[in-house]
Amino acid sequence: MEIELNYVKNEGDVQKFAENYYDLSPNIKKGQIWTLLSVLVVSLIVAFPLHKIFEGGVLSYLLLVLILLISCPIPALREHKKDAIKNINKTLTSKYTGVLGEYNAILDEDEIHVTYLPNDTKRERNMTTKWVEFDFYNRDEDHFFIYINKSRLTYHLIAGEQSEKLDKFLKDRGLVQKNKKY
Repeated sequence: MEIELNYVKNEGDVQKFAENYYDLSPNIKKGQIWTLLSVLVVSLIVAFPLHKIFEGGVLSYLLLVLILLISCPIPALREHKKDAIKNINKTLTSKYTGVLGEYNAILDEDEIHVTYLPNDTKRERNMTTKWVEFDFYNRDEDHFFIYINKSRLTYHLIAGEQSEKLDKFLKDRGLVQKNKKY
């Protein structure tokens, strides 16, 4: 069985990809961990002079650290998400690595082959990957995001009316559907 998809990727599709990538990519998870560790370090540093101002002991220092640890991580992670999605969008819509334009994807029993057809024929790109290399996929309406963690590669396919057929095809290839966490 073979599935052929022809679609055009616009800026809204790139935004959807960026949000999905932020929620599911293990690479982004590392950035979130670093953000939380930096919040911890900053909380420990900021609490020290504040506790000196209040002329408190160890208990006041620990209380200030606790207050900072409770109040700071959520805004820090929100800002991290906003910045990461903005950077992904900027990268994917830039002149040199842009992904906006026409695509042709052929999925068969052994592999997936995607051809990017921009207006400039010198920038045409082809990617082919065997099914055994893929780790999981995610579906968001008619958008499919197929992840390869070891090479940090994600295929973004837009199936349109063939969404159900593609979903069954990916499951038949042994791929597990991973859902975004809300």
